[in-house]
Amino acid sequence: MITICEKDNCTGCAVCMNICAHNAISIEETMPLGYVLPRIDTNACVDCGLCANICPVNHPLGLFEPLKAFSAISRNYDDLMTSSSGGASSVLAHLIVKRGGVVYGCVQRNYKDVAHRRIDSIEDLSKLKGSKYVQSNIGYIYCDVKKDLIDGREVLFTGTPCQIAGLKAFLRKDYDHLYLVDLVCHGVPSQKLLREDVEYLLKDYPIVDKNKVYVEFRRKKQHPQERFEPDFGNFISLNVSIRGGRRKKKKQKFLNDNYITAFMAGTIFRENCYNCPYAQRKRIGDVTIADFWGLEGKSVPSTEGVSLLMPSTEKGLKLVDACESYLYYEERPVEEAVNGNGQLQNPSSRPEEREIFVKYYPRNPQKAYKLSLKKYKDDYQRKVVRPRICKRYEQMIQSDFLLRTLDKVPRFRWFFLGCAYAYAKFNNIVPE
Repeated sequence: MITICEKDNCTGCAVCMNICAHNAISIEETMPLGYVLPRIDTNACVDCGLCANICPVNHPLGLFEPLKAFSAISRNYDDLMTSSSGGASSVLAHLIVKRGGVVYGCVQRNYKDVAHRRIDSIEDLSKLKGSKYVQSNIGYIYCDVKKDLIDGREVLFTGTPCQIAGLKAFLRKDYDHLYLVDLVCHGVPSQKLLREDVEYLLKDYPIVDKNKVYVEFRRKKQHPQERFEPDFGNFISLNVSIRGGRRKKKKQKFLNDNYITAFMAGTIFRENCYNCPYAQRKRIGDVTIADFWGLEGKSVPSTEGVSLLMPSTEKGLKLVDACESYLYYEERPVEEAVNGNGQLQNPSSRPEEREIFVKYYPRNPQKAYKLSLKKYKDDYQRKVVRPRICKRYEQMIQSDFLLRTLDKVPRFRWFFLGCAYAYAKFNNIVPE
């Protein structure tokens, strides 16, 4: 067996490695960008063809039309505020573990180790929290899931749709006590890109132990907003030296660094992500979880984030119903959920600038980011930043307090004129 599936279509789901009884397949990073692909040891391979026959790329699995859609947030305020969105994933995991089951999901031990882990205690569930904008390492986790299922344990497995497809292909049958939760995914960068970005950001910091450096990609803002607008960036916990040789734990914020900006621009995803068969309304799992963008309902508050729960099987619907006492939730039209989330309609588009990134990254990563993100940043300034500044200015000039202040304190007139100048500049208004 030389190849399992087309290289550009491979999702890195690792089902081939898990299914191989001869340990002839490993999942390894490929240069220069680090996307993982299977490597076959021809000395160990017996050419049975099982890996190719079970691969979800070669043999696509069935997808399910959503049965219902719910907006939901956790009833536990601390749980809600420590979750990336409405805390729905945390609630599902809590329910399964409380019933004596086990949960599998993505855990970040440090910025160099983001992988799927097995969780079987309430105390460890917090390890699953937080958005991880990188492809997790699956390892041999499918084998562990099968063992738990054979032992009769309830299992909740959360992952990207391609990881769910990998597990389903590996198991080759459904289990009544297995619940599959697929995440609405924009695309996945490699862990190599993340490692190198973090190490670039930390080059000026005297790190004591890089194995203890942890990265957050998304945080809720400290002050309530009219609508949910999380901060995106690299929020890095590190130990830095201070006077007297002591060490102090510090959280350094790198908002809008190259990695997170390139993620938003879609330039650093795996090649298969631009042609993802799971980026549509029909789903691979029992329940789909995402942010509920475009929510029009008012029963569930959305200022601190609100989750979309979209069951696609009867088993998934029963699981959501079982969480009623843990959630504030409201049924919403499926169309509302789909229309508010582009990844439930089509895959991320492949930017033309990706070719620039791929070309320059091996020689000069920072130049690759700079050149490939220039157009995206310019468009963001024009479409997002400028309108926000103009809106703030319009709110300010309509303030009675400001007008009274200008009359009483002449020096504020210069501030007012400066704002007027900025307003004119961002709107390309030329004075007559």
